[in-house]
Amino acid sequence: MDGLRDRKRPRPELDEELLIDHPTLYHEDGNAIIKCGRVLFCVHKSILARQSPVFRGMLSAEGGHPTLRGLVLLELDDDKDDIEAFLNAIYDGMRVDMPKLTVENFPALASAFRVAMKYEVARLRDDVLVILKREWPSKLTEHIGKSNAFKAKLRPYLTAVSGARVPNPDYDPEASNVPIVHPSSVIALLREGGVQDVDLLAPLFYDLSRRIWQLGPPFSGHNIKYLPSADVERLLYGSATLRATHARMASTIPSAFIFPSQAHAHVHTTRHAHAMAAWWSSAIIPQLLHDIGHNMQGEPVEDWETARTQAAQSLPHIAGDCVCCKGTLDYMSTCQTVLWDNIAGYFGLT
Repeated sequence: MDGLRDRKRPRPELDEELLIDHPTLYHEDGNAIIKCGRVLFCVHKSILARQSPVFRGMLSAEGGHPTLRGLVLLELDDDKDDIEAFLNAIYDGMRVDMPKLTVENFPALASAFRVAMKYEVARLRDDVLVILKREWPSKLTEHIGKSNAFKAKLRPYLTAVSGARVPNPDYDPEASNVPIVHPSSVIALLREGGVQDVDLLAPLFYDLSRRIWQLGPPFSGHNIKYLPSADVERLLYGSATLRATHARMASTIPSAFIFPSQAHAHVHTTRHAHAMAAWWSSAIIPQLLHDIGHNMQGEPVEDWETARTQAAQSLPHIAGDCVCCKGTLDYMSTCQTVLWDNIAGYFGLT
């Protein structure tokens, strides 16, 4: 009998029984309903229209709209999680409150971004891009600062001015085990939204190139499976070009060793220049190129920073205004800057 009664019910009533009101985004005083699959969001037309020209056009379109429960009905083909993240953002004052980007909150950020791009919500789109640029800065100083801050967490002890070893208050033994938001996921998200911002894409591709060592058997495709084919080629070509340039710079003896300034003859000696050249060949070149030969591991930009820091601590003649010592540090800084400034070119982004 129940089945017979169901067959006699009007079709809309049966359909409504299959729908689910969103637990927090079904506003009882709303005047429009968004339907994503089976999930209903009851919202305010004025809020949607104010934030999105696309929604404004949809709501003002002539010819009327279908209704549900007496309210205007917008049936969208978007994922319900994307719409949920978007509505949470616009009902929270258009704020994307993420002090730190993590694998836990990235899906919500990505969802809000997708909808913001599709429905032209400029403020929300720009806020997401600010968060991403904070995580992948385009300035070398900021990039090195983030890298050094992370490495500081891996050192259990620090060396005090006195030379004594003291506990590192920032030491975090689990820092290296914390899952990261993979740069390939971010690149794929930006490509999906049509973003061509080189200042963001360049550091992302560099970060991705640092993780090539993660690509190895068994091959699952996990790391780059979301990338378009063109970006996979861009990654491989750019990584090879970057490392070849890095290797060439590292293998070049700084000119200060070969052509010592005559103005510093009272400090500089040919013997010292030869000693410095030997030091470069025996200490610096192996240090800079060590990772390159091990499954394409390595962080060229960071490697120059490490080498320069260690050189500044070990070279004995810097205080005496030695042209070789100062020239060495200047050459290292130049190599690091040249690599960073040309990242976009290496990966074919310009």
